[in-house]
Parts: sequence; C-alpha cells; structure tokens
Amino acid sequence: LYSRFEFILTCRVMMASHQVQRDDSAPPPCAKKTTSAVTERNITLQDYIHMHGMLCRPDTARRTLNSFDGRIMFLPFDYYKKEKTVVENNSSLEEFDCHDFTKFTVFMYYLLVICSFTGISTLLKQTKILVGREENEEIELQNAFKNKENQGKAGKAKFVSEHNTNLQVHLSVLSYVKEKSGSKSIRLKRRFEYEFEGIAKLSVMMLHFYSPDTGLLHLVEVYQFRNSVLRKVARILVSLWHWTRVRLHLISTRQKPITREKNLKKK
Repeated sequence: LYSRFEFILTCRVMMASHQVQRDDSAPPPCAKKTTSAVTERNITLQDYIHMHGMLCRPDTARRTLNSFDGRIMFLPFDYYKKEKTVVENNSSLEEFDCHDFTKFTVFMYYLLVICSFTGISTLLKQTKILVGREENEEIELQNAFKNKENQGKAGKAKFVSEHNTNLQVHLSVLSYVKEKSGSKSIRLKRRFEYEFEGIAKLSVMMLHFYSPDTGLLHLVEVYQFRNSVLRKVARILVSLWHWTRVRLHLISTRQKPITREKNLKKK
C-alpha cells in the first residue's frame, strides 16, 4: 500500500509540474498588439506636461509621441486668414499654412526643441505652464468643406486659448482631423497651454483629441512667435521643410513607374 501510494503521489507531482511549465511557456494575457488606448495607460498627465514643456527624457518623449497614432498638426496663430478662401473653393485644409503628420519621431521632437529655442527657455526656468488638465468634451462635427450649409460655420472658433485669444482651433480643423482619420466622432481629451519666455517668446496651445470609434489619439497645436525675428526665421524653415517634403514625395512617385517598366521589360 505504501509503495502504491508513493507511486500515485509521484505521478500527481509530475503532472502538476508539467502544468506549471505549460502555464509559464504560454504568453501572458497582456501580450497583445498594443493600441493607443493600451499605450496611454502607462502615460500620466505629468508625462505629457514634461513632453509639451520641450525638455523631457528620451524615454518620456518616445512613449508620449507613440501614443499619438492619429493626426499630428502644427498651425501658426494666423492660419485661419486663408480659411475663408479654402472653404469657398471647397478645397482642403492642406492649403493652410500648417504641418500635418501621421508620425512624429523622437529625432524630430528634439530638432524642434533646438530650433524653436523652447528647450533653452525650459532649461533656464523661463517656461510658464498655464494649463495642463484632462478633459472629456464630445464634439459634434459635420463636414465643413462638402456641406454648403456648414461652410458659414467653418470659420467659427471652437476652442480659444484661456490666456491668448490669438490661439484658436476652428471647426474646419476638427472636420479635417475627423475626415483624414476616418473617424465618425472626436472628443477633446486634454488641454495644455504654455508661455515660453526668454529668447523663444512663444505662446502655444496643445489639444489632444480622441476618436472613440477608431481608438486614435490626435494632437493639434496652435502657436504664436512673439519675437518678429524668430517668426520670420520660423517661416523660412517651414518653407524649406515643405519644399523638402514635396521634393522627396515627387522623387518617390517618379521611381515607381520606372521600376514597373523595368519589371515588364524583364518579363
């Protein structure tokens, strides 16, 4: 009886150890494809405040920038001066003096930190964090460009800075974000406002928008250089940036037909 009991006990121990090995080898429940919603859980409001303050650690910059998987837009404070013409011609917001990205890398972030002198302002403690809070406001939007009934409302400012009324986000911008991201609705999730003093002399309003149906997180920034010299330099750099992007796009589109022709000749 003792030997039989020992044999049964040994078998159960072996079966239990085998089950533990199977459980350990299985992937954890959280090892799924990450989305912006999952990524955002590991990011605090303070992380976004540090990132927008233009002087944060590379790890913080990487995590916060990766959470924006929708549209990332930078607009000068006077972008809406062209808005009436754009809406009347039933064209697109791409004709505005704005910069629209689907991906903003850590390298681009630190390049912006250096070129805008905002990093120096924060380093010298000359940056004022005016607003940094969570929001939850759903925005009802219709297409301001294709629906003639809404064209008159396109120039209406939906969000205005609490400290600088020159910084505004209009309904047409939000319609553009909604249309380009394929979202049915968007919601204001966070609001930030900064004053970079010293050499930068820059006012910025940053708004985070969330698309509940697609799970995408968008960033819209409106800025104003209060230094006239830096404003001119910024416009020159922006023009060079646009020219470079257009040239690279043209080069990439020209190469595709050539490769197709070569493949046909080989066949």
